[in-house]
Amino acid sequence: NTGALPNSTDKTIAHGISNLNRIIRLEGYAYNSTSSITCPLPFASAANVNNDVQLNVSGSNIVLQTGTDRSGYSESYVTLYYTKTS
Repeated sequence: NTGALPNSTDKTIAHGISNLNRIIRLEGYAYNSTSSITCPLPFASAANVNNDVQLNVSGSNIVLQTGTDRSGYSESYVTLYYTKTS
């Protein structure tokens, strides 16, 4: 659970995975309960790059990046597929 999307900024959420080796795949979705719209994560807008929602993972964090106010998406979830070191 990564909570609400940010307003034109980055949001960093600790993923809590120890011994993370490689991210194989990352995916998710965000939901706007006011408009009942579900948005895939990451999201690439064909109309305006500022509408994109980037999804990145570091050794200890999930990072959501928005170029415009996406805080109306009050719920978001990210699934990580990964390998661990021994």
